Amino acid sequence: MNKWFFLLCSVSLRAQTGYITALDFQVEGSAIVVNYDLKPCPEGYFYKMSAAFQDRNGLYSVPQTAAGDFAGELNGGPDKRFTWNALSQVQALEGELQLLLTADLYARKPAPSGMIWVEGGNFDMGDAYGEGGEEEKPQHTVRLDGFYMDTREVSFEQFDIFCQTSNHPPPEDKGWGRGKQPVINISWYDAIEYCNWRSLRDNLAQCYQIEKTRLDPTNLNNSDTHKWTVKLIPGANGYRLPTEAEWEYAACERGARKRFGNGLDAAKPTQINFDPSVEEPDTKPSLIRLRPVATGSFPPNMLGLFDLSGNVWEWCTDWYGSDYYSYLKEENSDAVINPAGPNEGLYRVIRGGAWNSVSTLCRASARSWLKASDHSSDVGFRCVKGP
Repeated sequence: MNKWFFLLCSVSLRAQTGYITALDFQVEGSAIVVNYDLKPCPEGYFYKMSAAFQDRNGLYSVPQTAAGDFAGELNGGPDKRFTWNALSQVQALEGELQLLLTADLYARKPAPSGMIWVEGGNFDMGDAYGEGGEEEKPQHTVRLDGFYMDTREVSFEQFDIFCQTSNHPPPEDKGWGRGKQPVINISWYDAIEYCNWRSLRDNLAQCYQIEKTRLDPTNLNNSDTHKWTVKLIPGANGYRLPTEAEWEYAACERGARKRFGNGLDAAKPTQINFDPSVEEPDTKPSLIRLRPVATGSFPPNMLGLFDLSGNVWEWCTDWYGSDYYSYLKEENSDAVINPAGPNEGLYRVIRGGAWNSVSTLCRASARSWLKASDHSSDVGFRCVKGP
């Protein structure tokens, strides 16, 4: 028998600030679903929400893991909705039940050059279409803080400046050109060194502590030629690689149900740089490029992000775990907050597919991996930055 129950004599609602223009809730099983509207945000501002329910026994704060339009930084507008799993906090609510909902307005910092702000929130991570392998399953709810993301993949032009100023060996371009082409033939270690250099250039705190003379005990790959010990520095405000969750959230336009990173439901060679020849043998030869193209050559998704599907695979900061999603689902009944991958592994995650990939590998939920010290002509990266 379910011991959790409501004994309500009356219900009252109270918006704690004038930014909330409509408010109601209903009980669905053991959960409370809250619906509300917010006034439009002035440009450059966002809302943060907090909520509590009060009855005769006490006050119960709604946790930031509540699913829906609650956690993170929110834009204004109508039809907001979040769900509080009350059963996780209390077994009974008795007497008059009062909902207290607060919206606070904050100013957002201007985005760094070449980046856009990706507002945080909750989303269901993993294969939503039943098309992927077991490593994409099960879907699990994730809550992310907001972050800035490069609108385009890092180019040779940008990476070459890093090489010239830091005496780093320049990667090969296979004769395909440099300039606006996405940088290729860079390892995961090259990418994080670029992140740290870019942070110093912009007077920001480096995100990676790198010890090149100490073997990393969390790196289980004995064929890795570097095995540097690398640690993320908590609270650093510089540049880093995206987590796998951040990458997919952005590719899905803040966690919407999207098949490809450009926001579309089908991969077309006129809109994504991939290899269609296997799936569509009659494709025009001019659309089978078999090499990267300049960053931003195709339309972006609704967030303004280019080439999240195709062109080059993109390094993520996480270790790869084929059963990591199953682990998260089993260990968490609510949303997983800012997951950053397994604690150890053999390979690092790469995402997005590339110029030589079939379309299924370019899906927003598709996962792959590569040894951290490997270089490849179909792998590059882009950076993110915290608020």
